[in-house]
Amino acid sequence: MTESDETSIIPCVEISYFDPFHLFEGLRNELEQRLPLINLHWKSKEGTLKTIPKLRVDFKASTGEKLVEEYVLKPFINCVIVSCESVEEYRSKIRPLIKNWLPLQDDVYCTNIAILHSNKEVMDSNMFKSISLIEKFSKDFPSLKTIETKTVYKSNEERDSFWSALINKLKQDLLEVFERRIQIYSLASKNETDPVKCVMLHENLLKIYLSFQLCDEASKEISSLESLLTDSKKFPVPLGELQSAVFNQDNFTVNTISTLLSKNELTFFRLHKCIVRAQLELFIISSESRDSAEKLNTAFHNFIWKLYSHYKHDEKWLQFKYSLYDEFIYLSLFDSIKSDFLKLMLCDLKNEQRECWIQLACSSMKYSIPLRDCYNPIIAKVDQELIESFRTKDLFYSNLLEKTTALLKEYSVYTSKRQRVMDWLSIDVALVYFDRGNYQECMTILQSSYDFYMESHWPVISTWLLEFYVECIKKSTDVEVIDVDGDLVPKSIVLSNSYLNLLTSKGDAAGHWWDEFLNCNTENNDNLVYPLDNIFLVDIPRRVSPVAPNKYGIDISFSKKSISKDINVSFAKLLMKNYSDEFLTFSSNDLTLTGDTSTYTLTSNNIVWCTFELVSLEIMVGTTVFKKEFDSFETEDSLKLEPCQFAGSFNIDVHKFIEKIGECSYLKLCFENPEEVDSFTLSITTSEDGVVFEGGQKHFVVKDLNVTRVPFSMLSTTSSKFTIKTLLSFTRDGEDFTESSIHEIDCSLPLAVTVNDIYLEKKLLFDFSLKVLADEPIILCAAELSSTSPDMFTITNGQSFSDQEVLNPCLNAPYQIYFQISKNSGKFSSSDSFNLSLKYLRLNQYLEVMLQTYLSNKLNDVDYENLWKSYILPFLKFDLKAFEMSRKLTVIKKESMMKIRMNQEKSFAKQDRHKSLLNELTSGISIDEIEINKRSLTESLEELVICVKPPAMEIFFSVTFSRVNPTVELEPGVSSVFRVSITSLHDDWETKDEQVKAVFTVNNNSEWAVGGKRRFEVDSKQITVDVNLIPLRRGYLNYPAVEITNLDGDSVGQIDYHDSNDKILIF
Repeated sequence: MTESDETSIIPCVEISYFDPFHLFEGLRNELEQRLPLINLHWKSKEGTLKTIPKLRVDFKASTGEKLVEEYVLKPFINCVIVSCESVEEYRSKIRPLIKNWLPLQDDVYCTNIAILHSNKEVMDSNMFKSISLIEKFSKDFPSLKTIETKTVYKSNEERDSFWSALINKLKQDLLEVFERRIQIYSLASKNETDPVKCVMLHENLLKIYLSFQLCDEASKEISSLESLLTDSKKFPVPLGELQSAVFNQDNFTVNTISTLLSKNELTFFRLHKCIVRAQLELFIISSESRDSAEKLNTAFHNFIWKLYSHYKHDEKWLQFKYSLYDEFIYLSLFDSIKSDFLKLMLCDLKNEQRECWIQLACSSMKYSIPLRDCYNPIIAKVDQELIESFRTKDLFYSNLLEKTTALLKEYSVYTSKRQRVMDWLSIDVALVYFDRGNYQECMTILQSSYDFYMESHWPVISTWLLEFYVECIKKSTDVEVIDVDGDLVPKSIVLSNSYLNLLTSKGDAAGHWWDEFLNCNTENNDNLVYPLDNIFLVDIPRRVSPVAPNKYGIDISFSKKSISKDINVSFAKLLMKNYSDEFLTFSSNDLTLTGDTSTYTLTSNNIVWCTFELVSLEIMVGTTVFKKEFDSFETEDSLKLEPCQFAGSFNIDVHKFIEKIGECSYLKLCFENPEEVDSFTLSITTSEDGVVFEGGQKHFVVKDLNVTRVPFSMLSTTSSKFTIKTLLSFTRDGEDFTESSIHEIDCSLPLAVTVNDIYLEKKLLFDFSLKVLADEPIILCAAELSSTSPDMFTITNGQSFSDQEVLNPCLNAPYQIYFQISKNSGKFSSSDSFNLSLKYLRLNQYLEVMLQTYLSNKLNDVDYENLWKSYILPFLKFDLKAFEMSRKLTVIKKESMMKIRMNQEKSFAKQDRHKSLLNELTSGISIDEIEINKRSLTESLEELVICVKPPAMEIFFSVTFSRVNPTVELEPGVSSVFRVSITSLHDDWETKDEQVKAVFTVNNNSEWAVGGKRRFEVDSKQITVDVNLIPLRRGYLNYPAVEITNLDGDSVGQIDYHDSNDKILIF
């Protein structure tokens, strides 16, 4: 903005000077060097301190006569400049002059100052003897401020200091007058009842604020003026004629609106013209800030809109509007702007002027542009010069392209802010090309435009752009390939994609575009894959259900977006992937999608029980494939496949807990419905370092139904658990099936078994102690001791197992089991082998068997039973304490998860009996009331087999005591003779030393003393010796302790001491 522009529009602060002695020229140079005044500080009535960065001041000469009445034109300061060198001169000239001048000046709206100017270095301070000239002035004219100036200084520093102080005094005086005036005008405007005078006061305030560059205050006054003047009751102004040159006003004029009112010349047009011009003045003083630019832009458009609402039926309106844009856009104050916002604002205004030009051409010449409503019942009156720009249609199109291209070039600097405007300008160009038959040029422009509006979900705009694009392709018969983002794509493919995009349009046309799409793909056979989401909304529940034995399905709902016709689908395929990069496919063939929504079940004979992520859904319609790809990182696309059953399904269950048979460990297999399959293969694999199968292999294959145990070895004992992966492959009615699962195997044994051997003359006893190691009770169902040579031995069990025994881990005392073994022939040997077989269930396993038995009896329906196994049992847990206390089967529900699963499953929708059954189970059912399924119980039993053997013995004797005189009473301290028979049992027990060489000894103890010989050599298979025994106390006494040693005195013999548990009564 140039200085002349600012001077011509914005008022400045005026200082009047009366210069009767022609002294001002001596001051002018010093003053002009320091103008405009900068950085004035003013505190508003709200208490905000504001800085006026630049205040323009104009010094105007005065004749000293009385001022005019218009308050706003009065100078802020009235000066009289005089010079006095003597008392006589002061009395004869100066004082009379000021006495005549001062009464003519206003002392309310202005400040009056006398400037005493001297050309001497020092003014005579003794001119009036007792007082100085300055003091004489103050005494004679107390209301007059006095300033002393001079032109001779001692140094430049003195000059700068002097003038700096004078300028600061001038600033202070100006601000005082400014504050005084706004107080007077503000108070008067509040109390004024005459609307015209009120307008004048607000105009005065506006001009003062503009002069002092106070934008906020000026903006408020503009709003007050507009609010006041648009009150039709106070100012019922006529409409008036449209007049050009709204902004090109050379000089500032005060009280424009009030002057028009006083002359009765204010019209609707002139009123709003004054308001918009005031906004322009506000913009100029605001240093082109963005806020003021936005206000100016808003004011300009409000001005146009208000004029349009009243003049739209005027034949001159469009011409005036065009000229108004022209005048505003090319104001000289915009020539040097640097603000991007202002530059962009001017671009927008040029675009609006271009639209106005198009309306003028179409209105006056009856031209038309595709997809633009140019109808105007009023024929616009246009200047001849403007008519020449669209005299013919070719010229109109040529100039339209030129104007639009120029705008696009200007907008290109602001692409990020006006991309859509540029798109629409480009579309205008494209439609001109289309109308003129230049289809390739049109096609190039429309390609990017419709893409954006498709992606931005503006279907109406994108559809009609795309229809033009399709027409361009079809009419460009010589085009075979189209450049799409740098790639040359066959024309047929671009057409197919375009038809597919048009399917998103609403209404009956979707069916037409669907047929066009299918025909195009059939004719060209491009074998392309198209997005499924363009045609269907797909809903995939996150669960898999059994639909037939070993066949699983997932329901998928297809909702057609816009096609009302039936759609025949050749196949549908859902692809999943787990974290091990294993793929799983569900599919179905020959589907017909009818209505708005169709639900079909996609099935699979192959299943992997783990968590999958959806990869893609693919369907084929005719020869065209539609595909939806899922984001594998989205958790909502995950699908956890949990084992579920269907009646008659073939299954091989791997027990969670191992079986221990002697020193070997086994995985236990349980076959379900094996009669339903033709052949099968079960592959068991482990990746654990410390686990191997037979032959050190990491996998094992089962193909025989008779294999119910799989041996394995644990190379490391650092962990009691490991995982295996099973893959079951089988054929059923000529159809192949596979099921894969991950199993966690627990190697910890629930029982600890210790054995105590008891050796008799012709019998062997095993005393087994059982202690529970698990954290739950163990149900012991059977305990059996067997021999590897059953014909050689007779084994008698010391307990009966008609009922299960509950072994509780809380009990400290072990559970004892006894077995007695008799030899049918031959000798007992250390090579004899016996196996203790314990068959048991953990309490949770036992209760699960009981629950399944109860459900089978209660539900009496295999399908319902399978539903329970799949959807309810996984969310139940057993109350073990209830069983221990009252032998009741009681369950605890995981309420929230179970409700979700039951609500998902359609089969539960109307089955109230399931809830009733759940209530029974939570209350508790007596175990004794359940008729147990012995087959299910037997198949579920786990087995622990422990191998035991008699020890190897060097020698083995039986020892028997008998009294020689049984009729004689035994007394303490009295010796009695006992006959001892010592017999070698070598004939019944295999010993290491077949030659009988041993020493028999009767030991003294606290109850017996041996009188005489107590050691005897055993030199034959049987000897009899007499021993004198002296009882040492009364009561029931055990027989004395004996031992068998070898000749060296080592105690190596085993004794069957017949009397070891007998007692003798001593009186």
